[in-house]
Amino acid sequence: MSKFGLVIQGTLISSGRKTGKSAHMGWRKIPKEDWVEYDCRENIRTVIKEFGHLFESVVISTWKNDVKPDDSFQGATLITSDDETLPKKYRKDQKGQLIPDNRFRQMFSGLAGIEYLEKHSGVDMVVKIRTDQYIDLVSMLEFIKQAQALKRYTPDVIFVPSIMAEDKRYCILDFYFAGSLPIMKAFHASLFEYDAFEFEPSIHRELWLKYAYTAHRSALSMPEYAYFPASYKKAYCEETLQVFQYMVSHVFWPLSFDCFQTIVWRGSPFSKEALESERRNNIFQEAVSEKGIEEISSLLSGGCPRFLGIDWRRYADFRRRFFRKPSSLQEEIFLFYNMTLQITFRFFARLGYFILHPFAFLEGAKRRILRFIQA
Repeated sequence: MSKFGLVIQGTLISSGRKTGKSAHMGWRKIPKEDWVEYDCRENIRTVIKEFGHLFESVVISTWKNDVKPDDSFQGATLITSDDETLPKKYRKDQKGQLIPDNRFRQMFSGLAGIEYLEKHSGVDMVVKIRTDQYIDLVSMLEFIKQAQALKRYTPDVIFVPSIMAEDKRYCILDFYFAGSLPIMKAFHASLFEYDAFEFEPSIHRELWLKYAYTAHRSALSMPEYAYFPASYKKAYCEETLQVFQYMVSHVFWPLSFDCFQTIVWRGSPFSKEALESERRNNIFQEAVSEKGIEEISSLLSGGCPRFLGIDWRRYADFRRRFFRKPSSLQEEIFLFYNMTLQITFRFFARLGYFILHPFAFLEGAKRRILRFIQA
């Protein structure tokens, strides 16, 4: 029987505009005055009190600057990480301060918690949740244990909240993860491979692309460029879709919607509208059980032309920085040919749009000026 460890990861003060009630809304639709500074301490204590007994060990993994001298969490071990140890990729917060990109903070801190469990406990399975979210962990563990009894379950499986299918930009939601300790460690560490080179701007796609490349590339036998999709027209080429199909079929298992709907995020449960939006746009385990994994994978068909579906500039930069042997002339011609096709297509597509909509440029300029003035 598996022994479970719990990592509660994140800041002790969670800042942002999204909460449970506004989870279904786009960032621009949430008023700036709805900015939330949520103290996670009481939520963490509630999670430990209600669910701590289900785990062999509980770790709270947060940041050195967040911890106060009187912070204590009975029933759990508190460990801290330092932002200075993160890769030098930064963005600006609401106050204009430079801080490490959240994708690295999340995975770095999560990895710290997993490595602590590896050294100081005998657990073989790890559940990682957020400090600013309450979730029914009884329901989650019951589902995981049932899944482990299925024939198609392997130690490679990583349980995820859902497969996000909105606007056909297939990716994984990152609220919580679970899996065997070695796999969870490799999954979190994968983001820092290749000097933390960014495969895709979105964290939700970056996670599965980077892990697919570092852990499953040999099994997939896909060309390198398949792991660098373009964001144009929200479409993937066939090679990238095959990468994703493999990961859906063999690695990423969506958990139950019954588990998801228990989330309380930054003090607010999900609204009815938010839950309906998540159920409509995401694939949960109920859909997999009803339709089967093959039918879910079939949703990922119909790829776009290769020259449109790949971010060739990003791929070329990756090759330039990390390929140890020089490219052949044939590979260089292939890359140049696809980049030229992509640039040409986008130029004429944009030119055609402005011919059909002659005032579109002026309207766009007007919106940008108004946003600048309001800021």
